[in-house]
Amino acid sequence: MKTREEFQRFYASTLVGLLAPMEAVRKKTVARLAGVILVLSGLLVAVFLLASRFGWGDEELIGAVVVFALLVGLCLYFFPKEYVENFKTIVIPRIIGFVHEGLAYHPDRCIPRSSFMASRIFLKNPDEYTGDDLVSGKIGATAIRFSEIDASYETTQSGKDNNTTRKVQIFKGLFIVADFNKKFAGQTVVLPDALQRLFGRLGKKIQGLDNRRGRQVNLEDPEFEKYFEVYGDDQITARYILSTSLMERITRFRKETKKAVALSFVDSLMYIAVPYQRNLFEPRLFRSLLNFRPMCEYFDDFNLAIGVVEEMNLNRRIWGKAGVAAPVAGAPEDAGKLVQRAARLFREGHYRKAIAVYAEILAMDPEHTTALFNRGVVNKKMGNFQSAYGDFKKAAGLGHAKSEKIIESDVFKKDSLG
Repeated sequence: MKTREEFQRFYASTLVGLLAPMEAVRKKTVARLAGVILVLSGLLVAVFLLASRFGWGDEELIGAVVVFALLVGLCLYFFPKEYVENFKTIVIPRIIGFVHEGLAYHPDRCIPRSSFMASRIFLKNPDEYTGDDLVSGKIGATAIRFSEIDASYETTQSGKDNNTTRKVQIFKGLFIVADFNKKFAGQTVVLPDALQRLFGRLGKKIQGLDNRRGRQVNLEDPEFEKYFEVYGDDQITARYILSTSLMERITRFRKETKKAVALSFVDSLMYIAVPYQRNLFEPRLFRSLLNFRPMCEYFDDFNLAIGVVEEMNLNRRIWGKAGVAAPVAGAPEDAGKLVQRAARLFREGHYRKAIAVYAEILAMDPEHTTALFNRGVVNKKMGNFQSAYGDFKKAAGLGHAKSEKIIESDVFKKDSLG
């Protein structure tokens, strides 16, 4: 990923020359807007003076204020329109090209509603769904696309005299869709944990009652569970997806963005929703363009979206698209490292974390006899005798000598890992 220092050099050598004439246009637009608002304000003052002289009622005055506000709003919308479009046509593509070559930018397109709903992060179908600034392409082996999304629905409340309708925001911010590096079916949804942080164990129990996205998945990572709650339609698949290393990356991503991010993994795709209340890729009319700080914000926002591939290690292909293990160079060595990590966790007394790592290995290779045997040892140590016997029996059936001896003789006398 490019650094801020590299972007600052790019800003000085390339962007400043493009931004200088745009800054002149911005200043002229602000001056025109200020002149029109000044004229409208004078007219509004005149209306109030006439109202005072001729005794107009409150309704007329309120009407005048509403018309004034409407006209100002229209001016704020239309006056900067050409300036914004030029900025998004000339400057944004160059920033994207600097961050990563080969990405396409479509200022008037967005992630479709169907993908938004397919994520299962949001269950309410929006009445109003808009977006823009779609970026798409490939980063290494990973296809990625992201855009700004603003989704909301309307709700009507009945009153004594009339009904009132109000808009409720479902999501506003950056929505990312990327290929995940493991092949799987089904869904696993990772949501910000609000109830447990507020109400502790009671909050966790309340969350467990919500089965709209599947059953609650409890994981052996206290730091991860401090920020997130997980639901899935299959416990094994959820643990296969949310490896210990990925949970660490997601937790780090949450801390770095300082946003209540939500994620989901559905049919080999990863979805990420990062909430924002500002328009990410549009220039602010009342702020100078010849200032590195606002340009750096655009760079940081694009880096955040594109950096997901690196942060989540998505270019490390673990599972082939045909549903069988892909011939990835170094895969056996990776499994060996995972076995070593799990053994270390066992020695340190982190039994649940060790079991989670063995589950990750067995999701990649269900016939990994060392992982089966070692998980049996950990289960035995935790008192999960039935699970331990099941692991030993399966390993024995695959020809694991130590497991065969345990099955044939005294099953629960050995505590050391193989």
